[in-house]
Parts: sequence; C-alpha cells; structure tokens
Amino acid sequence: MLIIVVLALIVYLQFLIWNLKLPRAHRDERCGCKGPELLEWLKNSASDANKPLNLWTSSHYGGHRYAAACIVYPSGDWFGLLNEEDKAIGMIDAMNDEDPLRLFELWRGRMGLTAPEMHQAVKERVEAHEEVVENA
Repeated sequence: MLIIVVLALIVYLQFLIWNLKLPRAHRDERCGCKGPELLEWLKNSASDANKPLNLWTSSHYGGHRYAAACIVYPSGDWFGLLNEEDKAIGMIDAMNDEDPLRLFELWRGRMGLTAPEMHQAVKERVEAHEEVVENA
C-alpha cells in the first residue's frame, strides 16, 4: 500500500497511495502553491504506480523550504523539493522499485532511523553513485 501526503505528502507502500496536500498559502506561499501542483502531478501519474493511488489533503507538518514534500509509508521515507513534475514521477518510480535512495538528493530521511543511520545510508548511496559515474 502506498500513501502519499503532499506538503504535506505521505506515500504508503503496499496497496494504496494516499495523497494529503497542504492548501495553506497564507502561512507560506511554497506550501500553498507547491503542494497542489504535486497533487496534480501525482493524479496524472497514478496509472504509472504499481499500487492504487488515493489522494487526500492534510494540514501542514513542517519544513516549508522543502515544499513540496512527501512521506512514504510503511517505510516512512521523507522526500522534499518535489517541485517539478519529473521529480514527482521519479519518486513514484523509486517507490515502485522499493529504492527510495535512488533519489538521495531529494531524500530527507526515514522514520525509525537515527540521524547517523540516515547519514550513513546517504553516504553509501552517494559513493556508489559516484563509482558508477566514474566507471561510465
């Protein structure tokens, strides 16, 4: 189920994606503008998800500068700066492949991991990515 919450955006990986967007433009323009855009991109990409996609709205849960953002469940992966359609599609692709760190530059962390564990996960992925680029 996949659950996606637009900035607020939660993605729950198993059978459904629930998308919760933040319409609070009065608090911060990024949230009020980027959240609805991300919601539209996800609606348009729903057929590309390998799980059903349900879209919901939510209240703000922090991190204006990362708008548009999402959380993916059950893994609890957080993504930020999904402010372009190709990034939203990339997030769906990464979650379809159960490889959230494919988007390490947009990955903000995972619930249940400590800060050192998250830093190590990103470090390993970046090093692997750099190796691939060097060998290409």
